[in-house]
Amino acid sequence: MPRLSNRPPRDKRLLLSFTAEEIAIVRARAIAAHIPVARYIREVTLGYAPKPKRHAVNAEAIRTLAELGNTLRAIVAEARGAGLATVADAAEEAIARILTIIRDLT
Repeated sequence: MPRLSNRPPRDKRLLLSFTAEEIAIVRARAIAAHIPVARYIREVTLGYAPKPKRHAVNAEAIRTLAELGNTLRAIVAEARGAGLATVADAAEEAIARILTIIRDLT
């Protein structure tokens, strides 16, 4: 198979030992980062900390919550213009809750 990059081949092996709990943590972190365990270990030992990738469900939830927040912002503007301060305040409270949920998902 032809090489796709100019990096030297990875031909040196290193035997590592883990407890069952340690390897479970490493596997979970590699899965969260959507990379193989070997790559995860290599990158962490070389100083790079792979970040967990946002799950597709979270991304869709964030998009939906953002749309709801934008709709609520329009309601706030209309309610304030119509002198409905309690409605505007309730909508702003809902927006704050949405933003908290979005922060928790990211």
